[in-house]
Parts: sequence; C-alpha cells; structure tokens
Amino acid sequence: MADPAPAPELALLHKDVGEWNAAITVTPQPGAAPQMSTGRLVGRLISGGRWLITDFKNHTTGFEGHGIYGFNAASKRYVGTWVDDMRTNLYVGEGEWDAASRTRTYVWKATMPNGQPMAWKETSEAVSDREQIFLRVIRAEALRIAFARLAHDDSTFRPGTNVHGHFGDAVAWSHTSGRVEQYLLDARADIEAFTAAIRQHTRVTTPATTLAELALHDLGTIIT
Repeated sequence: MADPAPAPELALLHKDVGEWNAAITVTPQPGAAPQMSTGRLVGRLISGGRWLITDFKNHTTGFEGHGIYGFNAASKRYVGTWVDDMRTNLYVGEGEWDAASRTRTYVWKATMPNGQPMAWKETSEAVSDREQIFLRVIRAEALRIAFARLAHDDSTFRPGTNVHGHFGDAVAWSHTSGRVEQYLLDARADIEAFTAAIRQHTRVTTPATTLAELALHDLGTIIT
C-alpha cells in the first residue's frame, strides 16, 4: 500500500536541492593539524519529492560519495543510506531534527570488512534562511567590486546592468573569469570588512570571516 502525500518533514530535505560548494576541514585526531579541502555536492529529488539524492565530489582528494535521504512516516524519523569509493559496505542511518538548535542528528550503522558492527553519531547545523540571504548579499557586493575593477582596467569590457551592478554580457564571462577571480582575492579584506559592517545590523551569529569564506568560496566558477 502506497504512503499518502509526501510528509511535511520532507521540506527540510528539499532545502538541500541544488549545487553546493564545500569548504571542508577535517581534524583526524585531537591535536593533529587540520586537513583542508574543497568539494561540491549536487542534490536532487526523485519519486515525487519523497527522496533526496546527493552526489558529492571532493576536488582536492578525488573522493566521491552518494547518499539517499527521506522521512519514514511510520517511525517519524529521517532515514538515509550512503556509499562511497573508499569502502564496499553500505551505511544506513536514522536521524531527527531539532528545530530550536537547527541541528540534524543521524545515527549511522555499518558492518566493517572484518565483520564487526560499527555505529556513530553525525551532527550537522543548518544555515538559517536568514544567513542564506546574507550570503547572497555578500556575493553581490564582491562581484560588484570585481567587475567595477574589470571595467576600469579593461577598456574593451562592455558593462551591462542588472540589479546587482555592472557585470557585462554573459557571453564575455568565460574570457574574464580569471581576472575576476584574482580581483576577488585582492579585495578579500574589503569584502570581509563589508561583511562585518552589515552583520552588526542583523541577527546573524556566524562570524564575519566565516561568512565571507562561505560566500567567496568558488565564486569565480559561478560566473563561467
């Protein structure tokens, strides 16, 4: 017998639909130096929105992983599976969402290659809708700075106009993306200062430097 219409709890998973850049920090053990890498996750829905498929690629290490996530209407818990290119066993997890702390907690279980069972807890804090809008504002200002400098340095660049500034014709972006990325790096201090200034007038709690990093990460690739 088929389940009724998709549960409203699935709306939380639907927020992960799209293409997401990742700045990853892994500390292998207490006291060890952190390992930094970048990656990209693509999320899409299947089966009428009942399941979220995620495909992750670490650009630094080449690691790939794939997940399927949903909400079990009977147990009232989020469920998920995960596979990747480092192992042959299947990870199976169940989780719950705490709206007050915006925290999602999964308990994952798997049988290791040696036959031993293993279980662990994974906790993630979701970026609020307010912070997502805030990141868009930072990106818009960063691009405005970069393209203003491009227009100043390149007399052949013909600026166009949209609500965020003068970004030029899209057909030209592939020829200017390298310089734009360099301008973004050069303007990092100014962008962080802008972020700190506008953050003071919001209820966003994430540090300004972290917000700037999230906003600028792989921004140059967005315009190509």
